[in-house]
Amino acid sequence: MHSLTGLPAWIDEHRQEILSDLTHYVSLESPSDDKPLLGAALTWLEGWLTERLGKPAARRRVDGGERGDTLVVDYPAPGGDDWVTALCHYDTVWSAGTLAGWPASIQGDNFSGPGAFDMKGGLVQLVWALKACEVLRLPRPSLRLVLNGDEEIGSPASRAVIEEEVVRGSSVLVFEASSNGAVKTARKGVGIFRVDAIGEEAHAGLDPEAGASAIDEISRVVLDLHGAADLDRGTSLNVGILKAGTRTNVKAGRATADVDVRVASDDEMRRVDAVFAGLAPHNPRAEITVSGGVEPSRYGALLRHGRAFFAGQLRGSRTRL
Repeated sequence: MHSLTGLPAWIDEHRQEILSDLTHYVSLESPSDDKPLLGAALTWLEGWLTERLGKPAARRRVDGGERGDTLVVDYPAPGGDDWVTALCHYDTVWSAGTLAGWPASIQGDNFSGPGAFDMKGGLVQLVWALKACEVLRLPRPSLRLVLNGDEEIGSPASRAVIEEEVVRGSSVLVFEASSNGAVKTARKGVGIFRVDAIGEEAHAGLDPEAGASAIDEISRVVLDLHGAADLDRGTSLNVGILKAGTRTNVKAGRATADVDVRVASDDEMRRVDAVFAGLAPHNPRAEITVSGGVEPSRYGALLRHGRAFFAGQLRGSRTRL
């Protein structure tokens, strides 16, 4: 039998080291769209993992092209045949330069900083949990850690790597934080769509009846999409980015909307697909095109192969310590 009685005291003894690691990690900006910053963050992470846990038994780094690379490292347990895959993304939604106005900080028992909640705190927790198991000689399964740098944009480069790795063990853990410290046992399907409206440019003052405004078309699309949300069924649609127009006195010839979609069921996924398929221009001189789609899971085969568990002990938009 192994006792956990010494664990709280050991964690408390190393509290400042844990906070120091989290502070350093959060202070490394890693936006999904900045390959050099992502590369620097992943290089630091690999060195930090070796410092805290030792050299991994196996390691591979997969080039993500214009996206962040994916790092896979193995930390087997002595005599452990049961393998668990841990997924931790290191990219964040925060743009480069965010730290200048929002540095990593600690106030009472709250840790604040870009990416602390989503999801740098989760990786720090995982690593220190493994360290505690090693020092206190607590049992643990063999662990395969997958770090990807494009999760916030749908994992386009890392998807194939993730799908390959999650089938190699009995369980999958995602160390992304959750609200109120809950343990997630499922996740919504995620869709990223792009709607393009193509209008017909014309001088808005000299000939207001001529042309077709792409802005007018995309505005109607936004209302239609937001109206298709059904929160009671777990479905949300959000137009997060709009791009349109060239001059105030010219009817816009092109407009683009980037849309985030979350669905909780296959039925809702099909309904949302139908909503996008049914988008049509109001003005016959305009065109509407749709690209993208909904995937059952951003982590690909995660929910199809093996048991999926989502773990997190961080709370709120400010990480609670």
